[in-house]
Amino acid sequence: MKRLVLFVVAVVFAFSTMAVAADKAAVPAKAAPAVASPAAPTADPAKAADVKKDEKKAKKTEVAPTAPAAK
Repeated sequence: MKRLVLFVVAVVFAFSTMAVAADKAAVPAKAAPAVASPAAPTADPAKAADVKKDEKKAKKTEVAPTAPAAK
């Protein structure tokens, strides 16, 4: 009989903790609004390719580490 009472208490406790956890669930973050990319495909695919190449070159020059000065 003690086992049955303990089992019922454990089940009630488990259910109540799950219910409280479900009530406190975090609200998912809202997605940022979509923004048109400046390199969006244009009527001329060759121009779009040139823009992408220019962007890659700009990134490379920004990230490229400078060599230490020789002493």
